[in-house]
Amino acid sequence: MDWTHEGLSGNVLYDKGYDFGDNDHDPSDENGHGTLMAGLIAGNCMNSKGFCGVAPNAKIIPFKINRGGEGSFYSSDLAAAIIAAATTEASIINLSLTIDSEVEWVKAAIEYARSRGKIVVAAAGNSGMEVAVPARFSTVIGVGAIDANNHLIQASNRGEGLSLVAPGLDLMSTWLGHSYIGVTGTSPAAAIVSGVIALYMSSYPNDAPENIMARVLESAVDLYNPGFDPQSGFGLVNACSLASKDGSQGNPDVPRVKLGFSGDQGLSYGDRLEVSLSLINVSGGYGDIAIRINGPIDYDGRRTNTYYTWPGIASSEPVLFTQPFGSPVLFTEDIENFVLVGAKEAPLGDGIIPSGLPEGPYEIGVGLVLNGTLYTARKVIWIRPTGL
Repeated sequence: MDWTHEGLSGNVLYDKGYDFGDNDHDPSDENGHGTLMAGLIAGNCMNSKGFCGVAPNAKIIPFKINRGGEGSFYSSDLAAAIIAAATTEASIINLSLTIDSEVEWVKAAIEYARSRGKIVVAAAGNSGMEVAVPARFSTVIGVGAIDANNHLIQASNRGEGLSLVAPGLDLMSTWLGHSYIGVTGTSPAAAIVSGVIALYMSSYPNDAPENIMARVLESAVDLYNPGFDPQSGFGLVNACSLASKDGSQGNPDVPRVKLGFSGDQGLSYGDRLEVSLSLINVSGGYGDIAIRINGPIDYDGRRTNTYYTWPGIASSEPVLFTQPFGSPVLFTEDIENFVLVGAKEAPLGDGIIPSGLPEGPYEIGVGLVLNGTLYTARKVIWIRPTGL
C-alpha cells in the first residue's frame, strides 16, 4: 500500500510487511487496492480532506501478494502471507479478496491463524452468487455489501456462508498519488468490519478473540428475518451496539424476551453452555414460543439448523419467526431465568459442548408471538477446538 499517503501517515508499519508476489521487502501498492482498504480501516483523520477510517488509531502491517500491479495472485502466496501475518502482533487479518476454489493450503493457513488467536475477515465476493472462498469458511467472518438504504448491492455475493453485511457502495478512501476516490464492493465492506473490530479492541484489548467474534455477530442489526438469513448473514455490523456490550434495552414497559448468559462467549469441547430465558411484561397475554439453534456452515456448504416449539419439542421443519408457531397459551405470570440449556432437566440439554463440532458461530434465537406481535432475542457463541 502507499504508506506515504497523508491519510495513512503514521498508521502503516511498512518495515514489518513483505511482498510475497515479487518476493522482496517492498510491499508498496502498485494497483491501489491495498491503499483503498487501508484507508477505510485506519485512515488517520489528519489530512487535507478531513477523511477518517473506522479505526484511525489502528496500525496496519502490509502484506502484498500480487506481482507488480497485477490484479491476480497465486493462492500459494496468499497462504504464505496469512501465515506470516499470523506470526505478527496483528490481531485481525483482513482479506479483501476471493479465490476461485477451495484449496487446502489456504484453509490450513487460516486454521493456523486461528490457532494463534487471529480474527480473520474476508470479502464475500462480487459476482452476485454464492459466497466465495475464503469468506465462506466457518472460521472466517465473511462480509457482503449494502447500499445507503440497507439493500444488498446487486453484485454482492450471498448465501449460507455469509456472516455480516456492511456499507460497500461509493465509499471514499485513500488512493495512489496522494489522492482520494470512491470504491464499491465487498472488499471495502470487509475493511469496514475489520475497522469496527479494531475500534472495539481499542476499548477492550483483553477480550478474547472468540468473544469478540461472537459479539460482532450477536450485536448486528437484523435487516430481514430475525436471526441469520442468507441475504444479510447475522445482520448489519453495528459499532455502537458492539461497543456498548449490553446493547439497547428499549422501552422497559413493553413485553421483552431476554436470554441470560454468563461467562465467555467462546467455548471449547467439554465446556458447559448455560442459557436462561426470561419473558418480561407478558402476564395476561396469549402467546407461543419457538427456539432456533443455528450452527456454522458445514463442509457441504450448508448451515445446520434445529428448531423447537415450546416446551422443547424438536421440529424437522423450519419455524419462521414471522408467524405464529402453534397454539397460543395464556401466560399467567412473567417468566424469569428459566434454564433453556445447561442443566440436567433443561429442555435443550445439559449444555456440555461435544467434541467434533465444527469451529464457528452458533446462534440461539427465541421468538415470542404475544397477542399477535413478534418479540425476539438471540445469543451467539463461538465454539473452538480444545486448546485454541
